[in-house]
Amino acid sequence: MGAGERLKSLKNQYKLPFICIQEPKSKAKHITKYMMRLGYQYSHNNLNNKIWLFWDSALTVHIIDNAQQHTTCHISYSQSSTNFYLTCVYAECTIALRKPLWEELQVLSTKLKGPWGVIGDFNVITSPEEKHGGFHGAHYTWCNNWGHPRTIWKRLDRLLINEEWFDLFNDTKVTHLSRTGSDHAPLLVNIEKVRVDTVKYFKFLNIWCNHKDFIDIVKDAWTINIQGSAIWKLHNKMKAVATKLSTWSRETFGDIFKDAKEAERLVTELEKKLTENNNEENRAKLNKTKADFIRLLKNKDEIHRQKAKARWLQDGDKNTSYFHKVIKDRRRKLNIQSIQDNEGQKIEGHQNIATTAIKHFEDLFSYQEVKGNFKILDIVPKLVTEEMNSMLIAIPTPQEVGQAIKNIDPDSSPGPDGFGAKFFQVCIDIILPEVHGAIKEFFEGAHMPRPDDQ
Repeated sequence: MGAGERLKSLKNQYKLPFICIQEPKSKAKHITKYMMRLGYQYSHNNLNNKIWLFWDSALTVHIIDNAQQHTTCHISYSQSSTNFYLTCVYAECTIALRKPLWEELQVLSTKLKGPWGVIGDFNVITSPEEKHGGFHGAHYTWCNNWGHPRTIWKRLDRLLINEEWFDLFNDTKVTHLSRTGSDHAPLLVNIEKVRVDTVKYFKFLNIWCNHKDFIDIVKDAWTINIQGSAIWKLHNKMKAVATKLSTWSRETFGDIFKDAKEAERLVTELEKKLTENNNEENRAKLNKTKADFIRLLKNKDEIHRQKAKARWLQDGDKNTSYFHKVIKDRRRKLNIQSIQDNEGQKIEGHQNIATTAIKHFEDLFSYQEVKGNFKILDIVPKLVTEEMNSMLIAIPTPQEVGQAIKNIDPDSSPGPDGFGAKFFQVCIDIILPEVHGAIKEFFEGAHMPRPDDQ
């Protein structure tokens, strides 16, 4: 199949409203002929005729930058208010010749306001792993098509997006299709936004520890009388603390993000009022509001820092925009778009993925009797002595448990109950007896009972 037939097949198969062709190897005057053969209504070629764009009447495309190594356009859908910027790249083969491209893209990044994607052949890899002897399909997008052992595979083609693009199209998928008719794998970009209704669970905020009433709140919740095993007692006391802290936080801290915006508005208003009447009352109100605003900003930064888990930052290097980007990038990486089941079938959709994953681990950890003769294991020398084994299985003392808690990184990820190490470290004198009792029962073979067990 030739390149033209391949393009037409892809266009019809995926109902593509927009296509970018790189290095068409045909004169610019022939672009109209190819546009009609592919069934599009509009076309554009860049300055050196290395990039061809085709689109249909469902899109409105405005070319806003036309250069040697890229074409940047603004795209909007006629049937919706959705619009974005797209830069199609075909980079030169040498470092020196690619330098103007990076400079032009940097300038564009300061000019374009809104969702922006950069796609195409960058003719460069980001790491050695992208060359061989999030994406779907083959990992590498280019092959020199030489015979073994001179075959080289590289990932030269990619889509890069900014934060606004991710906010608008959080389910963007890039699939590497087969390289039929070309030495490059076509990139199929599916632009979608998926609304995921998330359940808000309790999460311990480290800033609570700095409040003068925090310890008393924990003590009050911890004193509830719980009957049952040590593990059951610890489980329910942690739930009681979570409930108490949630209520206390709403009353004491309020909505930190909303309150910070309101405080900023008040500061602006009071500054204007002070210029009109510079009296002691107005100065006092402004100073107090500024102090509240600074406190709220500090709390907001600490929450962002905890969510982003950027522990390497120095205290003076806080950057809210950076934290937002780290958090969003982590969520993007954690978003599973498809998996493969045990039969090799591709599974898509959040519910289908969840069901398949649960079944996989249920089968993996279900008891299955293994038959066989294991006497051959008797020849393996015993390197763990009885004395060493006794020390390993010994129940930890309260002092050992306390020291282990102190050694945990306070900014490490929280457990399923939402409590991080910071809580245990700050409240160790209150909670240690129950924590040690639960650990002791665990070493003795106990399990976490379900609510209907007791």
